[in-house]
Amino acid sequence: MPRYRLTIEYDGRPYRGFQAQADLPSVQASLERAIHAFSGETLRINAAGRTDTGVHATGQVVHLDLERDWPAATVMNALNAHLVEEPIAVLEAWLKKQPPWIALLAFATPSVLILPIKFSAIFFAAHHRFFLAIAAVVIGKILATAIVARLYVVLRPTLMTIGWFARADTWFFYWRDRAYAFVRALPAWQAARAAIDRMRLRLMELVSALFAR
Repeated sequence: MPRYRLTIEYDGRPYRGFQAQADLPSVQASLERAIHAFSGETLRINAAGRTDTGVHATGQVVHLDLERDWPAATVMNALNAHLVEEPIAVLEAWLKKQPPWIALLAFATPSVLILPIKFSAIFFAAHHRFFLAIAAVVIGKILATAIVARLYVVLRPTLMTIGWFARADTWFFYWRDRAYAFVRALPAWQAARAAIDRMRLRLMELVSALFAR
């Protein structure tokens, strides 16, 4: 029985939350109706989390088990076709079902596409246009972080089937966590955190005083 992981987004305003409820509109019920409409199967989906009444989602993850081994792209497209009148869209399901090398290519591609932006930063710096150089670096960093981080979340289960990637992933997070622990144990870090906490508390007191008037 194949299992599909779907990433969905939705406008939560028409629904009484994600979880199915008797006689009340919900995201789960709409998805399950769409699944039944295209596959003929009646089932319950499982979600990584739930939203309350009127709350939107842009990266909700659910999984479902189907009797037939449909191509993942077919599942995504069929569900979107049956959800066309609902403010729900299925995203990225095809990524989950691709072979590891396809997942690796999808993961690496954004970094390659962002290279021209990084090279432009070097060009601007060489011509003493430092504002544009800094802007290019910031834009490249934001794009790389947003896209690569999102792809990592979606593709990690597939990428971890590649031996060298799994070892590199484990090594990276092991040393990252050790580095974070070392920095957080430094007196300077603890003093900075305490100062930030005091500033945050002071700001909250000021805001509360303003609204109390």
